[in-house]
Amino acid sequence: MNSETSLLFVSDLPAETPFPLMEALSRRHLCTKLTTRAFAALRGSAALAWIGLVIDTDLTDAQSVESLKRGLLNLDRDRTFVVVIADPYGSIDIKFALIANSDRVIPRIVIDETAAFQSPQLRSVIEVARADFVRNGLDAIEWLILKYSQPKTLSAALTAGESALDKVFQLAKTGTPINRADMQAHNSMVLAGVDEHGLQNWLDAVREHHSATYRHSLAVTGIAAAFGRSLGFTKHDIGRLTLSALLHDIGKAKVPVEILEKREPLTPREEAILRKHPMDGRRMVETQASIDEDLLDVISQHHEYLDGSGYPNGLSGCEIGDLTRLMMISDRFANLISRQSYQNSVSSHQAFEILCGMGPKLDVPLVKAFKGVIEQLESAV
Repeated sequence: MNSETSLLFVSDLPAETPFPLMEALSRRHLCTKLTTRAFAALRGSAALAWIGLVIDTDLTDAQSVESLKRGLLNLDRDRTFVVVIADPYGSIDIKFALIANSDRVIPRIVIDETAAFQSPQLRSVIEVARADFVRNGLDAIEWLILKYSQPKTLSAALTAGESALDKVFQLAKTGTPINRADMQAHNSMVLAGVDEHGLQNWLDAVREHHSATYRHSLAVTGIAAAFGRSLGFTKHDIGRLTLSALLHDIGKAKVPVEILEKREPLTPREEAILRKHPMDGRRMVETQASIDEDLLDVISQHHEYLDGSGYPNGLSGCEIGDLTRLMMISDRFANLISRQSYQNSVSSHQAFEILCGMGPKLDVPLVKAFKGVIEQLESAV
């Protein structure tokens, strides 16, 4: 059994219960299904045979939960991820997911089959919901497979970057303060991963993330780290640059997901909503003592241009600080090399030429210095 592509589903649900996510994953990977009791009995190498574990069972059943807990003790969590399919309204399910230290929780689709049978319109809605569940589950699990297949230091860096963004968007949702020291610890792991494995490997990995927002922010973080290194920045200054990259799009927490993840061009109305995110982001964090003025400026100004043609405030010249100027270049480069499906992405060399062609919109000396990042990427090809 190849642990790189093998997944284990654990469930006590009846055999006739459909497992659409498992069926979809089986087309790409070797999938095995065990009861919770059989899972608890696994020992030694048998417990290490899978790269991922997907738990899809009734978590209100105390005996099943105890079996799951025993089985989880036998896993090497550095090598095996855990996904819990949970009732989105079940506090017991969420509590178990926390106890299991799960990598991802996927909300279960709860369906009244009798009502669905009686209503063709409802059946249509349910089919769409099922398709969304499978697609979202596939995207999340494929990302975890890729992450856990990476060398240990790169996997740890990807986890650190993702965890940092989790904390950033948790602030946006609940107001939970950002712990600067904690964020810097995550930054250090990201930097270690980018340094050891190179920016190209980092970009190749984060490109597979299931969230467009996380995908972009992680790409910008790696690019900013490489940019700082190429400029000879101190560890402290690279830490500030990386933190600003993680924070810069926090305002997108207020943008509807259907706009952020849209695969077609945005309508003028949707574009107007998206353009609010810089100022929304600044308002979210301006009361945080750990976020200084330069970082606040990055959040609110990263879509400005030095010639005054950007948004949201049409700032120009000296109104835009050095940290923001660095982030403007990193952000636009990330957009160019990883466009949405309706846009054409370009090579790193082509992206650099586009940046150079923007003239006074960007800081010209810094754009020229960005050549050091391009050389890193081209040497990796």
